[in-house]
Amino acid sequence: MPSERTITTITLPVAFVSQLTLAEDIASTLNCIAHWLPKIIPAERASICLDAGDEENLEIYVLSGNEAIPVDTKVPIKNSMVGRVFSQKKIEIALALEEMTENDCQMLSANGLKTCMDAPLNKGSSCFGTINIAHSQKDIYGENEAILLQCLANWVANHLFTHYQLDIQKTLAATDSLTGVYNRRTAFNTGQRLMEQWQSSQKDFALLVMDIDHFKEVNDQHGHDAGDHALCEFTRIINTAVRDSDEFARVGGEEFMVIMNGADHAASNDMAKRLQNAISTLEINYKQQSFSFTMSIGITHPKNEDKHFDDVFCRADKALYQSKNAGRNCATTL
Repeated sequence: MPSERTITTITLPVAFVSQLTLAEDIASTLNCIAHWLPKIIPAERASICLDAGDEENLEIYVLSGNEAIPVDTKVPIKNSMVGRVFSQKKIEIALALEEMTENDCQMLSANGLKTCMDAPLNKGSSCFGTINIAHSQKDIYGENEAILLQCLANWVANHLFTHYQLDIQKTLAATDSLTGVYNRRTAFNTGQRLMEQWQSSQKDFALLVMDIDHFKEVNDQHGHDAGDHALCEFTRIINTAVRDSDEFARVGGEEFMVIMNGADHAASNDMAKRLQNAISTLEINYKQQSFSFTMSIGITHPKNEDKHFDDVFCRADKALYQSKNAGRNCATTL
């Protein structure tokens, strides 16, 4: 049971402070906190949730111990205790999880946990996440544990926020602002790395460059907002069709590219057919407007005369325009 006297000082393990100071990114910072938290405050489960960026959910980024709510789970801000702590920016203790109606509390209770405590990660007037602990013993958390957890949350929030903002900036720099897929620079960096691997080991890769046919007509007939919506829907469909190991990027405008690491000619041709079949079934619905479109594809693989990835891309782009000149809605390999 927690002591009755309110604490005025806290003590942290030197190893924890040292490891946290040496953390170089958000992943290592989160792992450090999740690892040490149960050693500082009694807990059979420790997790950290961060703002998922959609204004509706928090996401569990790391945990240790009981896996009642797994990593990568999105927890709705509404109807959850952790969401209430996030919104109100105040620490909260649940002394009897089985009596709580919130979704996250019910999940913890169903996995044998009896009590939990969530503290906000506040930076200035903003909250960007929560630190969460839970235990199978009732009444293990009280005022002292709450003070300790909130002080710890306030302290580590500065470390987390710095890395969190850096990760956001890196993501923004690497992705297309409209569709959320990788941008041209990121894809070209990947392509150049694969090109260098091919030059040293002859490990093949394929490049598919795609362009939506007659996209100007979409903008002219339905408006640029509808065109933007169409690009996002196009991106969603392509993302479901490519392999996990492929890199999908927006080159610019209505032109996109897929880099297939380790793909031979048969695999790249099969992928082109798969992508065109997927797009052929796509119907765009936007503000009572309905339309569809096709796409043309240029395919290529690295060749001995290629010096840089730019050479591969230029050949794929040339193949793309051959597809355009051949009547569109087809794929050409060079």
